[in-house]
Amino acid sequence: MQLRLTLRNPLFLLADFGHALEVLGEVVGLAEALDAPAQGGLACAYMANAHFMLGNLDDGMRFAEMARVNGAARGDAPLLAITYCHLGQLLYVKGDYPASVGMMEQCLAALEATASHRGSNMARVYSVVARCFNAFSLAAQGRFRDADASAERCLGLADATDTPFLRALAAWAMGNAQLVRGPSPEAVEKLEDAYRYCKNAELLAIRPWIATDLAWAHRLSGRVAEARALLAAAIEEAAAHGLLSQHSLRQAYLSQAELAAGHEEEALVAAERAAALAVEHREDGFRVEALRALAHVTARRSNPDVEAAARHLEEALALAERLGMRPAAAHCHRDLAELGRGEAAARHREAARALYRELDLPFWRERIERERT
Repeated sequence: MQLRLTLRNPLFLLADFGHALEVLGEVVGLAEALDAPAQGGLACAYMANAHFMLGNLDDGMRFAEMARVNGAARGDAPLLAITYCHLGQLLYVKGDYPASVGMMEQCLAALEATASHRGSNMARVYSVVARCFNAFSLAAQGRFRDADASAERCLGLADATDTPFLRALAAWAMGNAQLVRGPSPEAVEKLEDAYRYCKNAELLAIRPWIATDLAWAHRLSGRVAEARALLAAAIEEAAAHGLLSQHSLRQAYLSQAELAAGHEEEALVAAERAAALAVEHREDGFRVEALRALAHVTARRSNPDVEAAARHLEEALALAERLGMRPAAAHCHRDLAELGRGEAAARHREAARALYRELDLPFWRERIERERT
C-alpha cells in the first residue's frame, strides 16, 4: 500500500494522472480492508489533485471532501493541509477566488501547526503551491499588493531549494501576478524563467499552464506568431495527457491570437471551443475570457454580428462582477465601449477608466485612452 502511494509523485511529474487514479483507487480499497484510514485519506487527497488536473472538478471536490472528513475525524493536520491545498486549487479553477484564498490560508495554518513536519519536503512543496495559487486568485480579484506579497514569499521559499518544480511555480506566480496588470518586461521575464524550468526538467504536468500565460504575454506584447505557436503546442501537449483543467483558457487565448493574425475562422472555432469547455468543466473564471474571445471574433469578422457580440460581453461582465474579477470587469467595460456608440459606450468607457485608475493599471489605462483618440 505504501509503495502505491509513493508512485503518486513520479506519475504526477509524468502527467500520467489516469494511471495515478488507478493506483490511488487501489490504495483506498486496501485502506478500507486493512483499517488504515491515514493511507486512505491521503490517497483521497491525491485523487482530488489528479481530478483537478484532468478537469473533473465534481470528482475532485468529492474526493477532497472525503479526505477532509477523514483528516478532521483523526486530527491529522498534515492530511488537512494537503487537502485544503487541493480544495483551494479546485475552487480557483471554478472561479471562486475568495474561497480558494481561504482554503490556502487554512493549508498554511495547518502546516504551521504541524511542528513535526516543519522543514519537511511536504511542508515546502505545499507552502509554495498554496502561495502560488493564492497569488493567482488575489491577482484575479485585483488585490495586487497581496498577490505580490504571496508571490514574493513563494519565490523566497523556492529559491532556498534546488527543486525545478518549486522554482517554476514561484516564477510563474510572480509572472502571473504582474501579467494581469499588463505585459511588463518583469512579467515576461518571470514567465520565461518558469517555462525554461519546465522545459529543462520536463515538468509535463504544469508546462501547459505556464505556456498559456507566457503566450498571452506574447500576444499582448504584439508577438502574435510566438503566441500562436506556444498556445498550439500547449493545447496539443495538454490534450495528449488529458490535462483539461484550464483548457478553456488556452482556447480563448488562441482565439485572440488567431484573430490578431487575421485568421477569422480559426479564431471562431477556438472561441467556440473555449466557451463549450468552460461550461463543461464549470470553469466560470475562465469562461469570462472565453466569452470575451467569442465577442471579439463575432464583432470583427468580415460579416460582424454586433448585437451577438454585445450579448456575449454583457454575460462576461455580469459573470466577472459576480466572481469579483475586477480587472476582467474593467476589460469587459472597455470592450463594450469599443463596440457601442453614444451614451452607452461613454458610460462603459468611463467605468473602465475608473476601474483602471482604482486598480492602478497604467498599461490598460493608456490603451483605452489611445483607443478613444
